[in-house]
Amino acid sequence: EGTDTLSAAAAADDDTSEEAAAAEDDILQVLDLPIATVELIEEDGLSEAQVSEALESAAEAGLPASEATEILEGESEAIKTRGKKKGFGVWVARRVAAGERGKVIRQLAKMRGQDGDEPDLSEEEKAKLKEAFQARKEAEKERRERIHARRDVMRAEGKRLKMRGIEKHREREAEMAQRRLERLKALQDKGVEHPELEAKIAQAEKRAARAQGREGRAEMRRKEAGADVREERKEFRGERKEAIEARKEAIEARKEAKEELREQGKGPKGKGPKGKGPKGEQGPEGGPR
Repeated sequence: EGTDTLSAAAAADDDTSEEAAAAEDDILQVLDLPIATVELIEEDGLSEAQVSEALESAAEAGLPASEATEILEGESEAIKTRGKKKGFGVWVARRVAAGERGKVIRQLAKMRGQDGDEPDLSEEEKAKLKEAFQARKEAEKERRERIHARRDVMRAEGKRLKMRGIEKHREREAEMAQRRLERLKALQDKGVEHPELEAKIAQAEKRAARAQGREGRAEMRRKEAGADVREERKEFRGERKEAIEARKEAIEARKEAKEELREQGKGPKGKGPKGKGPKGEQGPEGGPR
């Protein structure tokens, strides 16, 4: 029950609509899946069996590879703040069977384990999960076709798609380029002789510099986007406040208008039999015949 509440809250904060998915190109997250897998196992220390179970559940349910990447990245981020928790694979299987999207599962990861370890799956539950995966796989296929069709329309209209996960991708790109450069220089320091070693080091230095530049630009865009969102929220709050004030002023103006009509004998309390003001107060054309 607690997880369902968290899920609903996360879903409310996260736009997972087909229109939003169509507006983002997820190719970078697709490419990052093998890297995210290795990072979660080698750097974060999660067992290969747990990661494999999570990936198998996502694949059986027909989730895009980009969403599988989000699930793994979410767990990696959560481990860095709350430490490792047991039952990652089982937990992902249950969330996927419940129909959660990768973005939502990513958000929920930090709260996983607050109610204790994830219980193991019974044979009966395993069978139910298989059925849920199969049903979702068909639905995911149809969803993916609609998203791709909508994306084609957007491109035809000249709309620029956002590259989802570009900041993380550029960060990984820069790290890999730097590690390659360090390995080559380590060989050079050890006195290893190779006719192309110096050329490879020079090439690696250029690649690392380019990767760092792309990472910096991606980070700058992320910060600018965040600033734009904050500014939009600030403007929205200001507009909302102005709208509330305008409504109050309109109510006051309406009250004043009613009072003025009453004083002139034209309000509801001053009406005559035919809805006109008291006889004798009208002009020549409005007087009694």
